[in-house]
Amino acid sequence: DDEDDEDDEDGDDGDNSDDVANIKTCSWLDLAIVGNIRPDWFLDARGGATDAQYLGNQHVYYPGTGSTAIDGNGNLEALTDASPRLVKQWRKTDFASQYFTQSTKVHVGDDGVHWPLILNVPGEGFGDDLLQYYQNHQLLDEDFTAPFHLDEAFVAAGGECTNMRQGQEGGGGPPEMEYVPSNLEKDENAWVSNVWTGSPVWQAPAKDNEDFAAGVASAIVGELATTDAGPSTKVTSCYNDNAQAVELSITYSDLSPSSDGSLPWLGLSFRDDDDCVMTPRGGGDAEVALVLTDEFGALVPTHFLMSPMTKGGGMNISPGRNGAAPFTPLDEVDGYSDVSVAHSDNKDSVTLTFSKAFETA
Repeated sequence: DDEDDEDDEDGDDGDNSDDVANIKTCSWLDLAIVGNIRPDWFLDARGGATDAQYLGNQHVYYPGTGSTAIDGNGNLEALTDASPRLVKQWRKTDFASQYFTQSTKVHVGDDGVHWPLILNVPGEGFGDDLLQYYQNHQLLDEDFTAPFHLDEAFVAAGGECTNMRQGQEGGGGPPEMEYVPSNLEKDENAWVSNVWTGSPVWQAPAKDNEDFAAGVASAIVGELATTDAGPSTKVTSCYNDNAQAVELSITYSDLSPSSDGSLPWLGLSFRDDDDCVMTPRGGGDAEVALVLTDEFGALVPTHFLMSPMTKGGGMNISPGRNGAAPFTPLDEVDGYSDVSVAHSDNKDSVTLTFSKAFETA
């Protein structure tokens, strides 16, 4: 039988004096860019190189309120008081070749919220897969702010919070280590693009599954190779034998400029092998061509070497600001030529064009 769970709402006013007294150490990290993670990220396929698969209703076992998977000493503790719950499930994959599975509550309580209950998380090559449980859900009003300022209260009480990057050479990000296999590798035989969010506001755009079933669809149009790198990104390419260069044109569509008219950064990364990773597994930087919006609102084609530090959020991907990454105009970098960038009148579409030297064997 499926049983609805009641979420604990104890009416806490957000006072955090007891929590501050229990703090032993405090550190902070400037996340800078946070990539493609959004609160509703698991439900839709927005963003480049991402896809979603709505699975429908499932019954799962969910631990009762107050149970935990880790005891006070940091040791693994068996989950108790588990009972069946009816959930809706989504699978989500991004630029890595692995996927997450999220289970969201179907039956709602008095608050009317479909709370997330379970998240199946892949190790993404850096560690073990894990199951994450969400408990003690509670709706917060705008006055419930104290728990979000624990660090400020700790410092005001005489404590000290240290920068996690302080004294580090080479920045942060996942450590360079031996690849850890995951049991959640994307299996093309089991994956079907199926975007459904259940949102009363946002509807997914129509997408032809046949075009994207393999992740990337390519065709030859005249002398150009055309590649659909995602539902809103198209790449045309041609190899110029005389110049020994690859001529590339990348069009990003369905963009949403911010209120000030600026666009998110857009990029194209070059890989040395078939591994779809942000930086090489063996260490080193990844070469990236980026389109950024400068402080004057102009689109700027730039060259950037993405280090593991970038993955950890330790670098600001914004030109002309303090702590910004070392960018070089793309047309000033050896091997690049015929660089241009164009956009539609309302900036919902941007095209980056350039030639890159490439000698064939």
